Amino acid sequence: MFPDKYNVQEFVPTRAYTKINIGGPGRFLAEIDQTEDLIALVRHCIREKIRYVVLGHGSNVFFSDKGFPGLVIVNSCKEMKLTGKTSVRCESGMALSALNRWCVENSLTGFEFSSGIPGTIGGAIFGNAGAYGKNIGQCLMGAAVLMPNGSVLSVERDFFEFAYRDSSLKRNRGIVLSADFAFEKGAREKIVHKVKDILAMRAAKLPPEHIATAGSYFKNLKDEAGQPVPAAKYLESVGSKETVIGGMRVFEGHANIFVNSGSATADDLLKLECLLKKRVQEKYRLVLEREVMYLF
Repeated sequence: MFPDKYNVQEFVPTRAYTKINIGGPGRFLAEIDQTEDLIALVRHCIREKIRYVVLGHGSNVFFSDKGFPGLVIVNSCKEMKLTGKTSVRCESGMALSALNRWCVENSLTGFEFSSGIPGTIGGAIFGNAGAYGKNIGQCLMGAAVLMPNGSVLSVERDFFEFAYRDSSLKRNRGIVLSADFAFEKGAREKIVHKVKDILAMRAAKLPPEHIATAGSYFKNLKDEAGQPVPAAKYLESVGSKETVIGGMRVFEGHANIFVNSGSATADDLLKLECLLKKRVQEKYRLVLEREVMYLF
């Protein structure tokens, strides 16, 4: 069904490829570290009508307990090259943390907001990842995108239609292959200080790295004036922090972060989601929207 060169495995537990450690067996799975192989494998799936999904670090997703019926492609393409004195092209499987470190080492400012955010360049663009009023769409200049028909497009930032935790990729199913970023020269001491401040703020309210979680579960909302209001505010007011369902619990330090205690299933997580959405809707007449992606 697949060429031998891709070393496709069968019935691999998908939970091992998600930060929250939830998911049943994937029918097929391949780890790819060359962009040309990623393109070829996706095109093979298109021709053969095989369902596929491309993952980075799996930091914002979880799979069904039944697993995934097609091919899970783990994107490990992470080459980077300079395109100018303050600009760079990164393959989409590169970790955000690696680009963040490179910016610090080269005294480039504009990417400090990404400090401590898990995941890859591709995943971050897909969900327009960000923090503290900044997001990845603000420093992205353009990208190479593999479309569902197998064509590769060279696109500019406007293609992505960035919005809060959203991009056009969620609708057109494009896959980022590489991304072009532009930064500005800055004072290294100030950049280091800002990075340390952000990491300290994250450490004060988020779970440690070893905890199994998918990060913020629901998207934030807006008040009547259009100002952002954290979903955690509503969740905390309906007693979410005392809620446990099966192996899932709400993190004691943040009402919008759900933790796998070790034995959680996707069913546990979906039940927790449903319960908390219902509580918020009944009290505030607001509908929470999932930020984390559910694959089935």
